[in-house]
Amino acid sequence: MNIDEKLVGKVLVGVDFSTASKCAVVEAVRLAEPQQGNVRVLHIVEEEMIDALSRYSHLDREQILSSISKRLAAFCEEAVGKNGEIKLDVKIGDPVNDFKKVSDEFAPDLVVLGAWGSQRHLDQSTGVTVKQIVEVCSSDVLLMRPRESVQFSHVLACIDFSDYDVPIIKAADHLCLAEDGSLEVLHVFYPPWKKENLTGDDAIVKSADFKAEYTAVLQGRLDALVPLNIHGVSTFKTKTKVLESLEHCEGILHYLKTASPDVAVVGARGQNKIDSMILGHIAERIVTESPCSVYIVKCKGA
Repeated sequence: MNIDEKLVGKVLVGVDFSTASKCAVVEAVRLAEPQQGNVRVLHIVEEEMIDALSRYSHLDREQILSSISKRLAAFCEEAVGKNGEIKLDVKIGDPVNDFKKVSDEFAPDLVVLGAWGSQRHLDQSTGVTVKQIVEVCSSDVLLMRPRESVQFSHVLACIDFSDYDVPIIKAADHLCLAEDGSLEVLHVFYPPWKKENLTGDDAIVKSADFKAEYTAVLQGRLDALVPLNIHGVSTFKTKTKVLESLEHCEGILHYLKTASPDVAVVGARGQNKIDSMILGHIAERIVTESPCSVYIVKCKGA
């Protein structure tokens, strides 16, 4: 990978006027700016909302849309200042289906949204909408948590020695390069010596030497994936971590909470469904319960 390779050319941001979506606008502009990319900010209003506003405000549809457009412009200006490179768009329709239509037409390299989760100040309906948008979009998705600073100084890439590894680390690498931050590459594994069906023939698996050698082999594979070996240049601090855990989900979540990265990068598999991500059925928990922002790499055809 060339260090100047364009990873984020066009970015589509979904805005619902929440603190999280304001962070999404800021991060979208930051990621696209070094590449002189295109940023499109989209707010979708449901038809029922327009009807209710018209009925109680005594304004017609055009007046309501004009008011919402001005609100969106003020919202973005507060987030990133006056930026003529940002295209603002307000549409009436279904938040999920119409977002997908715009995404398919715009073909962004990245979609940025405010994240949801039980620990965040987002209502349940917001979480459902965001989750569905993640499912239907074919591009990579960055879910931003509300935080005082949106700059990523500590990025964690979660890999499992699959075809996803390089795309995940490239995405994490790009986030680090943008802020000259630190990158950590994590692999959580189930220890074979903890299996219940081990027989007498498997005695070596329980030995201290095997455990040390097994962990060292995984560590070596992990070290070979650091960005220094991807683009030949290391411009930030990088470290790798092999973590033993009886459950992948719990291991990753525990590490996210103790290591406190600013963003975790994971991979999504198959038909762009969040429940078919590389981490399997536990992926939604990673995305929902992560205390930090999450970047989802969509690997088509993996």
